[in-house]
Amino acid sequence: MSEQPPKNKKKNLIHAFKQQELNSWKPILRPRIVIPILFVTGIIFLITGFVLLMQMMPLQTVSTRYDDQCMGKENCEITFEIKETMKKPVYFYYELTNFHQNHRRFLKSRCDSQLRGEDISFGDIADCQPLQSRNNKKDYKYIYKPCGLISWNTFNDTYSLMTESKNNVSFTSEGISWNSDVGKKFKNPTETLDPMDETVIQSDYTDEHFIVWMRVESLPNFRKLYGIIKDNDLEKGTYTAQIENNFNSTTFHGTKSLVFLTTTWTGSRNYFISLTYMSAGIFLIVIGIAFLIKHLVSPRNLGDLKLIDWYND
Repeated sequence: MSEQPPKNKKKNLIHAFKQQELNSWKPILRPRIVIPILFVTGIIFLITGFVLLMQMMPLQTVSTRYDDQCMGKENCEITFEIKETMKKPVYFYYELTNFHQNHRRFLKSRCDSQLRGEDISFGDIADCQPLQSRNNKKDYKYIYKPCGLISWNTFNDTYSLMTESKNNVSFTSEGISWNSDVGKKFKNPTETLDPMDETVIQSDYTDEHFIVWMRVESLPNFRKLYGIIKDNDLEKGTYTAQIENNFNSTTFHGTKSLVFLTTTWTGSRNYFISLTYMSAGIFLIVIGIAFLIKHLVSPRNLGDLKLIDWYND
């Protein structure tokens, strides 16, 4: 006759879990263990922060606000100065302030099925409120393409760059968006969209400037990548940006700027991470020194671990 497993095994396991009686590792945090851990961890953090800081030091960021200079103008020119040569690739951003893309109503107002190029009906765009269709007509041919507040408020300023000698600075918008967005989330509809149609907001859903805009930001002040200068360094000197000033920033009391920056494997210049690592390292070393002094000056008498039941298990 074969043996039967105990029927209450699972029940006993659940009981042990609820009563926190499962087998576990119970370390004894003695000074000779804790103090070296604090020192080693602090040194690792200091070295990491220092390496990150050294990587960021040569990086450059040039920012130029232009909404105040272009106010009331459809087309304008601004000049900015590059004080030191920026090695390629140079990343070219536009920056907005006080624009709350993460507002719940703004964030929700879109139809992802429509942006994927799928055939939809009027009932599929309920989330696009309050911008579903022209004159709120419940008919497919009046649906905005694409619908929703995010699409309706797409950033549409355009830029061209020139050197002081009036030579064009070439940049590309290819590769400025996420591969997952380009490959899966944004596809053109089966029908051909006429840009002159009053319901058409964006005729090309695969345009990378549009895709970058549709990935919303969590903070009201943000930068979005507009182009990458891959072919040439941005030499020291004065440059001119010709701007089609279409996006109105006065309605949300914000500002618009152009930003040029260089990067390394650690990203762009951002001292927060490196200083955080270094601050944490210094803090751990100071705590380690304090514990060491306390242990040397006034040590705590510890019990004999051999007297603990589970120590030799």
